[in-house]
Amino acid sequence: FFRLSHEEFFSVAVLLMAAVPGALFSSPKAPAMSPSANSTASATRRAPESDSISARQKQALQEFSKLVDPGSRVHGSVVTGLSSESSDVDIATRFELPAIANAVRTSNLSSVFSVKEEIYHARVPRLILTHHSGIDVDLVRINPALRHQEKDDLILFAWATNPHLRPFVQRVLNWLRALRPEIPVVQGFPNSWTVTLLALFYAQTRPSGALLPPLPQWKQYSPTAPAWEAVRVDPEVLFREFLRYVRDYATCVVADLVS
Repeated sequence: FFRLSHEEFFSVAVLLMAAVPGALFSSPKAPAMSPSANSTASATRRAPESDSISARQKQALQEFSKLVDPGSRVHGSVVTGLSSESSDVDIATRFELPAIANAVRTSNLSSVFSVKEEIYHARVPRLILTHHSGIDVDLVRINPALRHQEKDDLILFAWATNPHLRPFVQRVLNWLRALRPEIPVVQGFPNSWTVTLLALFYAQTRPSGALLPPLPQWKQYSPTAPAWEAVRVDPEVLFREFLRYVRDYATCVVADLVS
């Protein structure tokens, strides 16, 4: 399953999240918390918020936009509020990546950015720059097929449907970052986007009470869907439940492979 490309995985994950049987949902009663008109509108495309982006990340974004590509688009964790203070900044640019690398090396840009890594032969070519503040800027070309905005919107819609889930997913990602030296993406281990989807899928299928409805019931995807009652659960409790879920799932997979 994880041999799928990230875009293929996203498509499959959305189908799975949409197909979760309604019978699984027995969430405890709580005051209804449907997203406000403002939160729904802002979820469609919004700039990084002050509580989800560090001063260094903000500076790197502003200087790239000002000095390199004013038409670039920010995506990823700084938009969805899942970045850490030292997370890299994901940007989609209008310009050819080798041209940007050359400009950084041969112009005054070299005082602001340096070229860290050029990955042009991958399925999705990337260029990683390092800002003088120490923040990495991860660049790809703007390409609708990569579905960056749709991915960000899916996460933002989850927060709008149940805002209590963001601390839980952030806890999962902090755990993943700590383990990253042992499970590097380059060796085929899931990246943070894959694990974020897995955490949200667990929130949909949690045996003791679902925290997200099936995808068609998310108001932003289906305006006629009934209001979802957002339930608060301690993030640390959810995190430990999630680890047990991953452990049990992995045990089942290994048993199937052995048999």
